[in-house]
Amino acid sequence: MWSTTQSLFSFFSVLCTLVQAKPHANPQWHHRHSRGVAASPTSSTTTTTTSTSPTPSTPQSSGTTSDSSSPNIGILYDSTSDLSAFSGQVGFSVDWSPIPLSSSDNLDLGTFYPQLWTFQDSNHLNPWTNAAPSWPSGINLIGFNEPDMPGQSWMTPSTAISGWNYIAQYQSSKDAKISTPGVSNSVVSLGTIDGVANPAGQEWMSQFLSLAASNSPKYTFQAISMHWYGSSSLTVDENGAMLNEQAGAMIQLAEDNGIPEVWITEMGSGYDTSTATEDCQFIQWLEGTFMKNASNSMITHYAYNEHLGTLLNGDAMTSSGSALLGGSGSC
Repeated sequence: MWSTTQSLFSFFSVLCTLVQAKPHANPQWHHRHSRGVAASPTSSTTTTTTSTSPTPSTPQSSGTTSDSSSPNIGILYDSTSDLSAFSGQVGFSVDWSPIPLSSSDNLDLGTFYPQLWTFQDSNHLNPWTNAAPSWPSGINLIGFNEPDMPGQSWMTPSTAISGWNYIAQYQSSKDAKISTPGVSNSVVSLGTIDGVANPAGQEWMSQFLSLAASNSPKYTFQAISMHWYGSSSLTVDENGAMLNEQAGAMIQLAEDNGIPEVWITEMGSGYDTSTATEDCQFIQWLEGTFMKNASNSMITHYAYNEHLGTLLNGDAMTSSGSALLGGSGSC
């Protein structure tokens, strides 16, 4: 149903260049990463590239709930920003960790979605285990952070399955809604583990879901979690085409595996404060076109990365931030 990796490479071979990402640093949880996307077809194992997708429903401007035609708008944040402008304005929030960070104190950032960044070290696993008793019934939980990216949770699909019960156990004890690990939007392997190329993006997810289905007990999911970052070297239209391609592939993967929802739990346009107009225009397209496309109705949540610096200027909302919340002003 969706274009292949080869067609993506062909389509973007002339216009895509490697971009250096901004880090989203959070020393408390040691797991920020540089983001880059849209590399050329000749990318090596150190190059991050991306794919594209369709178009969904109408997002809400505020509150903690959304109607059936509107995705749940959220923010991804770290410990350094003044987030007061978002208080009462978003439906959910994530911060790469199992507990809200101090920058959200005394603010209403919607429902908090805990994440187990990795199970492979105690700095992440112990806080996850300690936080779990306080979670309410029906909580939404997010799986490992970019297991297909070196410097992130970086593990094979089979390793991820071996530690998945640290998350899956809360389906019964907390009636939790479980999402898969959140993979990057790379379309090429970014390195090897024990001499074997670790798959990336959609392929990593496909292998993970296959292993989950054959596991005993079988692991089930209420959502696929995907990450997406655009490139400052592309136009707004080109970044939109890239998002359409990858989201479409993930929607197809969800349909094929009987998973009802897709969550974009981390995303950014690839533009920064020096290209703030393009960032705002991309968000307007995201809100006004992509999310209103019925083909994308399975995308029920998306979290824009506040740490990238385009949504706020100090404690004041930028035109991009206003556009994210449904504002009708110009860029």
